[in-house]
Amino acid sequence: MGDHCLSQEFTALKKRYLERLSTLHYSNGSIKNSLCVFAYLEKFIEKMGLADYSIEIGRAFLDEMAGIGNPNGKIMRATVRRLSELTETGDFDLREKYVSHECPACLKKQLEDYVEHMEQQGLRRSSVSKHSRNIVKILQEFHVRGIQDVSAIRPADIYVAFKESGNKQGFVSSMRSFLRYVFKKGLHSSDLSLIVPSIHKPKPVPSVYTKEETDKMLSNIDRSTVLGKREYAVILLALRLGMRGGDILKLELGNIDFNAKAIEFIQEKTLVPQRLELLPDIEEALVSYFADRPNPNNSSYVFLTTMTPYGPLLSYGVGRAVAKHIAAADIDAGTRKRGSHALRMTLASELASENVPYDVIRKILGHEDPEVIKHYVKLDIDMLRKCALEIPRPIGLLAEKFSEVGGEAQ
Repeated sequence: MGDHCLSQEFTALKKRYLERLSTLHYSNGSIKNSLCVFAYLEKFIEKMGLADYSIEIGRAFLDEMAGIGNPNGKIMRATVRRLSELTETGDFDLREKYVSHECPACLKKQLEDYVEHMEQQGLRRSSVSKHSRNIVKILQEFHVRGIQDVSAIRPADIYVAFKESGNKQGFVSSMRSFLRYVFKKGLHSSDLSLIVPSIHKPKPVPSVYTKEETDKMLSNIDRSTVLGKREYAVILLALRLGMRGGDILKLELGNIDFNAKAIEFIQEKTLVPQRLELLPDIEEALVSYFADRPNPNNSSYVFLTTMTPYGPLLSYGVGRAVAKHIAAADIDAGTRKRGSHALRMTLASELASENVPYDVIRKILGHEDPEVIKHYVKLDIDMLRKCALEIPRPIGLLAEKFSEVGGEAQ
């Protein structure tokens, strides 16, 4: 497989593409990513029995890659989009031009009602915005097919819109949510969310660390400096209380009640109030940090930078602290994640191993959705082992096959 099976025009197109990236001073890593996409694309073109690239081939290629849940989808979409532009115009833009999507007037009221429904359900502003953008694009596709009211949506319309979507993962998530809403509100006679195509992606087991590893990480932190004291307290909040990195960054002085031994805050992700116990080791770490913490008059945030002008930590502050001390403690993380979420999952794992009910774990970590319990079942390996069933002894035709190959039916 490779260029020798493809046309000279394709080889020249590929060369122009890579030269353009080089001219724009793209890094070797980015060019390597593009070469990886080309390797997939070339195999696809040959599998189709063709020798050249076309815009239609690019679309079909992306559809197939989306269908198998390829993790490099974003890079693939960008490469194919640029390659199609290069084919059509002889050049390409680095970034896709922004296209304003306007909801068809006849469907606008139904979209506005859905947006209001999402807001009433407590979805984050970013989630509401994301679903709204996705649904507008879908409604445009429906309108092209003659739909002027959601009650007229047919299964065929959903499949066509799915095929035309450049963001199939976003399509599936937003379309299912919208169609469930449409059905529950009585706007459609059928629950069409059940027939939205699925995209199966491998779901890895959440990253967790052993107690020995986390103890080693904590003991390795130099707590004689204000930086060390700050990072020690930050890591304890993630590890002992399961706080999200964003909530730790936004923690304010008024959220900590040393008299009531509690930390109270509004979760950034869910906007749901959370009250957590101020554990003794966390209290000790915070008191130690406050003794050396910068004290600017204009900041109420707990965790501040250690250099002037003092201000709240940046968005990557927590994750970087965790990764830094995992590496400093010489912990072999392998493929495990190295941020605050891994420490959150570590807490969930420890609680599950202590037979704490999953619903209690869910509440400790501040989740509202009961379905999230399924996520924690993956962490309880010992409990899963107890559910394993003994393989039955082969009988009948299967037992005969074992005998034919010299095996023993056990």
